[in-house]
Amino acid sequence: MHGTMFVHLRDYVEHEMGASGWPELLRDANLGPRLYLPIKAYPDEEMMLLVHAAAAATSQPVPALLQRFGEYLAPQLVAMYRHLLKPHWRTVDVLEHVESTAHRAVRIEQPEATPPYLHAERLNDHKIRIIYTSARRLCHVATGIIRGLAATYGETVTIAETECMHRGSNRCVLLVTTLASV
Repeated sequence: MHGTMFVHLRDYVEHEMGASGWPELLRDANLGPRLYLPIKAYPDEEMMLLVHAAAAATSQPVPALLQRFGEYLAPQLVAMYRHLLKPHWRTVDVLEHVESTAHRAVRIEQPEATPPYLHAERLNDHKIRIIYTSARRLCHVATGIIRGLAATYGETVTIAETECMHRGSNRCVLLVTTLASV
């Protein structure tokens, strides 16, 4: 998994649990001291150990933690890839172009990093269908990122998940509709 995800997970954990949260999480995940760099890729298993330890430490289910992490992550991703985003884009526009912008950049800059594949079908000005595929099955992070994007752009969204890998499908299908500016 892309090192940036580990760096942002550390930031999220410190935001939620305080400065001691990260070392405690590493200990609870039996990983010992670690330094994750955004320019490297790391084993997916380490991320999942950290996620499960964070869920236990915060007394919340893993899907809820992943979604909250995604919400936290969204503004950082927008800032990181702002140079690839058009100034007039809003939530649905970013989602429509994420593969040709941010994910393309990640795949070029770090071939060993494997972001999920998001196939986007724009249905109208305010609605898009996202087909998420990834062996990591982190669709909860994707849902959180979508909510976080909407908050970043001052919008409200509804997300209807019509298919999910956690319910036996080979993909997740998310119907995203922006409602109005907040």
